Amino acid sequence: MNFRHDCQRSVRAGLEFLEKSQLPSGEFLTLVGPGPDLLQDAKHDPSVFTAVNVATSLIDIDDLGARRIVRHAADFLLTEMQPGGLWKFWTKAHPGSRGMPPDVDDTACAASLLGALGYSMPDNRRMLLANLNRQGLFRTWITPSSKHLLFRKGRAFLSASLSSRAARRIFFECGSEIPRKDTFESVVNANVLLYLGDIRETLPVASWLSGVVRKGAASGTDRYYQSDLALFYALTRAVERGCASVRPLMPLISDRVSGIDWRGLSSLYLALCIRVQSSVAPDSANLDEKVSALLSAQLEDGGWPACAFYYDGYGRDLCWGSRELTTGFCIEALERYGKL
Repeated sequence: MNFRHDCQRSVRAGLEFLEKSQLPSGEFLTLVGPGPDLLQDAKHDPSVFTAVNVATSLIDIDDLGARRIVRHAADFLLTEMQPGGLWKFWTKAHPGSRGMPPDVDDTACAASLLGALGYSMPDNRRMLLANLNRQGLFRTWITPSSKHLLFRKGRAFLSASLSSRAARRIFFECGSEIPRKDTFESVVNANVLLYLGDIRETLPVASWLSGVVRKGAASGTDRYYQSDLALFYALTRAVERGCASVRPLMPLISDRVSGIDWRGLSSLYLALCIRVQSSVAPDSANLDEKVSALLSAQLEDGGWPACAFYYDGYGRDLCWGSRELTTGFCIEALERYGKL
């Protein structure tokens, strides 16, 4: 059975939901709360992350509404860009933004999106490469380093960082799980690999990620995403963007997503499963069944339910996500399936 017509109708309804939900600034709502369904005690936590992901999900859709949403989100990201072409998770208006350092995840994802759209922006590659640790992996947080003394943008970053060093110390010392400055995560590294591509400096990243996938250790190598499907999604997109270094993982990822116990998955993770499977295992026997379940989960207003996509640490005391974030992934999954 093929749900192509149903997918097209669902995608249109989802796009209408997103266009109505997008804030005047171009931002999308990000919720933070204590539970993964974000139904109780959740509040708005202004961030660039949701806008980056929603726009990335819609970038290849040939639709006027989708293009309006993407351009509006891109303009928002440009206003949120930090000096040197870097991004923080929280927006500039967030009261905690001053104490939060930029990070390689938001930076790589935002820069990749804007580059694909043809926007001009500062070359941030050397800043990212300066964040490699001794293992050749990208540390998540961009904090002052002696490497920054070696180039102009790095020295400018050091100078600017001195004024907020005390605030950053507070950021790194608060919370139930201390986010150490040398933290590195699997999904984050996959997103940076997608942005920088297969270059000499990213070979250790590709090698390490290959080991993570082969060992089935994704959820234990990323304190923020904690999901095999999130890693499979990031790696699939990296291969689609030309990263041959992780292409040998695709048969293994195909086997993993085809055999996953999907019936208890939230709409967000079901969408990631469909998106990956449509790319690496389009002939899987259960793909149509998954699509049918995702279509049935769509709400009357065109959106899908909120679900946590990332966390504050392995304790999962705080969860982030939103209906808009889930809806972006669902639209991307149905659009990709509809093209099979």
